[in-house]
Amino acid sequence: MRPFQIERLRYLSPEEADPQKVLPSSVEAAEQFEVNADQDKCWTFFSDLSNIGSCIPGCESITKIDDTTAMFRVKLKVGYLSKTFEMKAKLNEVRAPSNVVFTAEGPDAEISGDLAIASTEPDKRTSVKYKIQIRATSVMGKTAVTMMGKDLVKRQASEFAFCVKAKLES
Repeated sequence: MRPFQIERLRYLSPEEADPQKVLPSSVEAAEQFEVNADQDKCWTFFSDLSNIGSCIPGCESITKIDDTTAMFRVKLKVGYLSKTFEMKAKLNEVRAPSNVVFTAEGPDAEISGDLAIASTEPDKRTSVKYKIQIRATSVMGKTAVTMMGKDLVKRQASEFAFCVKAKLES
């Protein structure tokens, strides 16, 4: 007797094997945390894409284009595989001092997000809440989203929050 037995082997049709249909196309993450800093300090930090980029896990470089636009070079590493993505990030809506809506676009993915900042008076703490959605736009992007999975995205969201908190509280 063999240790395993294949009962039926079937080839997939080109339609069934199409990575655009088989691989997931998006993943979301959200995080909420409090910072020992006032709302104005938090607002100044989040209204500058250089500060945001410096806390993105794997961000290797930030090239500021103007006050609301920057290029991010982010290296994603999962196991022994890695891929570097270049994305153009933009602050789309800025409602001082409490809300930022942002996007980042590249050849492989689009990211959209929303960040809310609220003072927790009278203790001079600030509540920060954000959510992002990563939507793959290419086969490479879908492969990356599949490899990342929700757990890695959640871990990276936590790492981002930890970095922000450390920088704002220093």
